[in-house]
Amino acid sequence: MAKWFRYENIWVRNSILILILFAARCLNNYVSTSGQPPAPITEVLKNLAIFYAVMFINNYFIINRFLLEKKYRKYFILQLSYIVVVTLFFILNDGKAFNGVSFGLELVAVMFMLPMGGGVYFFHRWLIENVIHTKRRLVNVQSELSFLKHQLNPHFLLNAMNNLYGTALATPEKIPDKIIELSDLLRYQIEASAKDYVSVKEEIDFIKKYLHYAEQKTNNLKIKTDVSGERKQFAVPPLLFLPLVENAVKFSTEHDNPLIHIHFDFMKEGIVFSIWNNYLTEGSSLNGTGLGINNLKRRLEILSLENEFTIETKDGMYNATLKLCPETIPA
Repeated sequence: MAKWFRYENIWVRNSILILILFAARCLNNYVSTSGQPPAPITEVLKNLAIFYAVMFINNYFIINRFLLEKKYRKYFILQLSYIVVVTLFFILNDGKAFNGVSFGLELVAVMFMLPMGGGVYFFHRWLIENVIHTKRRLVNVQSELSFLKHQLNPHFLLNAMNNLYGTALATPEKIPDKIIELSDLLRYQIEASAKDYVSVKEEIDFIKKYLHYAEQKTNNLKIKTDVSGERKQFAVPPLLFLPLVENAVKFSTEHDNPLIHIHFDFMKEGIVFSIWNNYLTEGSSLNGTGLGINNLKRRLEILSLENEFTIETKDGMYNATLKLCPETIPA
């Protein structure tokens, strides 16, 4: 039923306009200083109906079908003819004698009324176009955001399955435990993807579980995770840091002495997430697709999260830092 009460519904917006006009006409009627008794409501309603009908015909049948269709010659002729007809009608409706004075006064009134009604009509068209444009943009943004969130799942699953394959070749006896761990990670992904925001604590716990899962791929992977500051008041979009963590695991494990260092710093100015990992400067068999990083940047843009995102590489170390400002992070 709610859709029937939206502004886009022609009956709703016209009913609102009629009520506004009726209230204005009644107010003008009862505060008149002419000394004349106020006109009955029936007279007010009749004048209101005439006023509305005159504007409706001009807006929807003359402006809409001729001016907006760029049929300027026909519009000019019809508009002048309509002004004369309406002026004559008002003279007859008011019971005035037809003469130059009455025609002139009514003509001035009509020349004021029709442009005013046309202005309301153009404002309405502008409003409708902006409402529709905003709704379409919102739908597109929501669809893209949903796609980006779900895009993480197959990307994560692909990396996890490659990890599982490597374990199956090296230590097949660990496969049952790895499957249980993977199931737990996928469960969180599915549940988190259905939310707009999750607590930072949940994200940190997920990252630790993922790193533990990845750590078993190689016996010499060194992982260090630091957390400083108060984090209970912060929430972030789900799986926001995962692309950076996956990227670090992917490229560091090629190194003879793989190393990953993650640091969360919670300050009054915001959340700072930093991750370092070593990588092969030469002879790498991996090709970065950039999918995860691009996904992260686009999600930040769509969500309008004020952020600073930097990537640095130096002496075989890769460092990604993401800072989120607190005023853009729901508590």
